[in-house]
Amino acid sequence: GASGYVSLAILYSVFAVSNWGAPSIVSVCGPRYSMVIGAVMYCLFIAVFIYPMVWALYLASVLIGLGAAVIWTAQGSFLTINSTQETIGRNSGIFWALLQCSLLFGNIFVWKEFNGKETIDSKTRVQVYVVLLVVCCVGTLMLFVLRNRRPEDRSDLLNVN
Repeated sequence: GASGYVSLAILYSVFAVSNWGAPSIVSVCGPRYSMVIGAVMYCLFIAVFIYPMVWALYLASVLIGLGAAVIWTAQGSFLTINSTQETIGRNSGIFWALLQCSLLFGNIFVWKEFNGKETIDSKTRVQVYVVLLVVCCVGTLMLFVLRNRRPEDRSDLLNVN
């Protein structure tokens, strides 16, 4: 029935409220580890669709709402502390281009898998969500290779005060 609508209502309500606390989490954990925390929540949300259950969808909606607030706050912080006045535009553009590519390639993959099917059978659903989960997990692991800025490297960075 309406599980998708309820899930989105939960997700965005939690996201909106969590945005108030996300800066504190990023401040304590640092941007890189905060992005990992947020990305793990995205992985959990995707995993729920492999064997969907309504209660798990609602729980995952709460978790991704929390994770979304943290990951978006953390990526903004990470981008800011790793950019100078000269590189902030370029770095923001690269981030935005990668985000848009993920939407494009993910949707092309799903279209390819679902094309010509009247109904989505269990095998196809599991296959699609396992692939998406693996891609999400690989992306999460890639966050660990992002550099940490040393305090002495920060003299030429953007001043946000």
